[in-house]
Amino acid sequence: MGTPRVLGRRVLGRILGDPAPDLQRAYAKPDAGVYIYPGELLKAPSSLQNHSVLLRVINYKKVNKIVSADALNIYETTGLKVETDGFPLGSYDIAEMQVLDCFDEQNQVLKGNICVPLPNGTLEPIDEQFLITIFGGRRPDGSRTVEIGDIRIGDRSLRLRIDPDIFIRHVLVIGGTGTGKSWFRGVIMEKFKEKGIYQVNLDPLGEYSEAVRQLGGTNLRIGRDIRLPVWTLTPAQFYDLIYDYVPTEFQRTIAVEAFRRVRAKRGGRSDLIEEIGKVSEEMNAREDTYQNTVNRINVFLDTLEIAGDDDPKRIADELNRTRLLNFEFVGLNELQRDFAVASIMTLLYEFRSSDHPLIRRPTLVAVDEAHLYVPSGKRTLSRDIIKNVLRYGRHVGLALMLITQLPSSMDEEAVEMPAVKVIFSISYDQLKGIRFALSDLPDDIIYGISKMETGRAIITGNRDLIRYSVVVDVTRERRTRHGAPTPSFFGNGS
Repeated sequence: MGTPRVLGRRVLGRILGDPAPDLQRAYAKPDAGVYIYPGELLKAPSSLQNHSVLLRVINYKKVNKIVSADALNIYETTGLKVETDGFPLGSYDIAEMQVLDCFDEQNQVLKGNICVPLPNGTLEPIDEQFLITIFGGRRPDGSRTVEIGDIRIGDRSLRLRIDPDIFIRHVLVIGGTGTGKSWFRGVIMEKFKEKGIYQVNLDPLGEYSEAVRQLGGTNLRIGRDIRLPVWTLTPAQFYDLIYDYVPTEFQRTIAVEAFRRVRAKRGGRSDLIEEIGKVSEEMNAREDTYQNTVNRINVFLDTLEIAGDDDPKRIADELNRTRLLNFEFVGLNELQRDFAVASIMTLLYEFRSSDHPLIRRPTLVAVDEAHLYVPSGKRTLSRDIIKNVLRYGRHVGLALMLITQLPSSMDEEAVEMPAVKVIFSISYDQLKGIRFALSDLPDDIIYGISKMETGRAIITGNRDLIRYSVVVDVTRERRTRHGAPTPSFFGNGS
């Protein structure tokens, strides 16, 4: 479609005739050679004097009114060349645009009014001042902001800098395999580390371990470097876990009551076995009932394997020391991963919500493969604690970044609650399942997301943080290695 370029005084094109009757659409004829891509934000003069209209491109196509059926029929019948569909006869590219808002000369939004673009008015790119308006209307503090990519504007681009504090209300990152989700997480990890922001990764595939090492963070392999305490579970969760291991309801009652007591004093495995003996005696259980309960609980704990008596305060100590902590789940089964996520999230929330927080600063927690831990229509150990953090985490300084390639398989609240959403290329079927969370984006844009280039994302969110969605090319600059190495069929097997 031609190389993007800006002509003359950065005029991209002109508004074509009158806008659509509902005032929600405008049409423009770009200048020759200019490609305006879906999602791009542009501005044009308003019919209201000294005001501009902000527009978002939602469609771009070629139109040939000279050979249209309507035009030919009218010409053959009457001999007259007339306009059809409100557009003049001719052959040209046309951009269909959504009318977003009206601004005065100081780029202040004109409340309660949507302006009409001036017919034949010039179509121009937004500038940095418009970006400030788009991101909350406040000029960002340069000492706080981080640069995450570029917004393409014709033949140039604007650097997109964000205030990390917009992430404190949680982030959802979605995209298909290989579209840029993990790269984006790596960019954020580097940028936030430079600012001294605390970060935790829950890393099921070991994608971030090398980058964390290069950044001076700490990698902890679950079950090897650290064993997590069982007492982080609730009694109900413990009951669900042991259900298939402890055969009778009476034995499960004994085990759960013993667990309640161990949980209250934050004891370990030996404490649980001891308490089972005490509870069995109090409930007048037979000796064989007691022995069966103990044996079954030991089998359960041996199967869980990653649970142990390590002091969980080590997590807080390591995070305070390096400000970057990566939990590796490689090699764990579904039960172990679920338990690990639930346990870590419970501990992080507790460490931040106490009167004297063990973790000194607010922390961003990235949960990769999030659909496994907050699935739709399925109960997991981690689901309740993650949703609890989504609801209340920002009050204690705990923010989530949920990363997934299957958003439609996630719990609806977990999709909707994050205030910021970063959308890479992903199938329309996946987006259709979460359409309720993308109300700012028109259907035309939603349809085109599956065709976006790798590394390009739409950033959207709550209106008070991101007033209008923007299309961003995530920076290709990183100091750390991306992901785990992928072997080649033609390599030496290493």
